Amino acid sequence: MSRKQWELFLAGMALLFIMGISIYRYTSQIPEEERYRLSVFSDSNDHNTKSILRQGMERASRDFHTDLNFIMFTEEQTEEEKEEIIIRELQKGSQGFLLHLDNPDLWIEKYSLMLEGRIVLALEVAFDYHPDNPSIWIDNEKMGHELAMELVKGRSENQKVILYKTEEKNKKDFLRSMGGKKALEENGIVWEEREAIDNEEENVLYLCFNQSATEQTAEMLKDNINSKCIFGVGNSEKNVYYLDKGMIHTLAVPDEYMIGYMGVKNICDRLSFRESSQGMEIDYILVSKEELYLPEVQKRMFPIVQ
Repeated sequence: MSRKQWELFLAGMALLFIMGISIYRYTSQIPEEERYRLSVFSDSNDHNTKSILRQGMERASRDFHTDLNFIMFTEEQTEEEKEEIIIRELQKGSQGFLLHLDNPDLWIEKYSLMLEGRIVLALEVAFDYHPDNPSIWIDNEKMGHELAMELVKGRSENQKVILYKTEEKNKKDFLRSMGGKKALEENGIVWEEREAIDNEEENVLYLCFNQSATEQTAEMLKDNINSKCIFGVGNSEKNVYYLDKGMIHTLAVPDEYMIGYMGVKNICDRLSFRESSQGMEIDYILVSKEELYLPEVQKRMFPIVQ
């Protein structure tokens, strides 16, 4: 190799070296996609709902590079203990809070000062008194109304109607109850409202506004010869079993998976400034025994399996 060729070779190697260093420096400065940390607060004792909601959230957390921390509040905890939990989550860097609570309006009133600067989002029910905060909600009043209308259509003359009492502090159940009562009033049907008790009555239709009440009523009546006497909420294993057996006439099934998924997505979009949406209404379906095994119904009722 001549001297000139050797000089050209060294110059080429130097150029390649410089280009390599430049490319390395450029690529090493590209940041990894930012990960968000979100806290999920719940006071629901409904294991099936929590499971489906959680599956939706966890799927979204993988899709949107998010770390979730699930926290259950209990009646035994004092306000001071709850505040300590919130402070701890803030100290750990939580940027958003998802509330799967009986009454998120009351909760945010108590802790709004602590959460200033953080995104707070309600699941299943919309904020009534805090319109600046987003929600992923169901039209629970409409659901209760439509469920009661199924009862009206399936009711024989002189059949008694029993509603199980709901607490006003449990917002979603109370809204469903309001919608159900309105439908019964519109059709001139008198009902009895009471706490769930362990006895059976003949020629009665039962209207239940949450999953636990639906399960309890089905268990109470499982040896009763009456069929299709319960109109309830939720797609738990028990409720689906009694729907299939003919004890339950109609189930209202919220899309819990989508509520969980869109809740995480909504906060991540807001944190990344991709979207400024204040929330979204999620649908529900009414399911009878005859519709239970339709593919589109199975997909909505059992999203985790699908």
